[in-house]
Amino acid sequence: MTRKRMMGMLASVLIAALCAGILQLELLHRPDSALADALYQRPKTANSDIMLISIDQKSLDELGPFVSWGR
Repeated sequence: MTRKRMMGMLASVLIAALCAGILQLELLHRPDSALADALYQRPKTANSDIMLISIDQKSLDELGPFVSWGR
C-alpha cells in the first residue's frame, strides 16, 4: 500500500474512534436537547379544530362501553 493510502486509513480510523467516544460520553446530548426544546416547545395558540371530550358514567350507561363505539 502506498503511504498516502495508509495515512487516509489511519485518519478514518481516528475520526471513527473520536465519533464513537463523543457518542459514548454523550457530549452532544445537552445541545441536542436544547435544540429540540427550542424547535418543538415554542408557545403558540392551540388549534381551534381540536376538541377535548370527557366521557362520564352517565354516557357510558346510555351508549354502552366505548370499545363498542364506531369511529
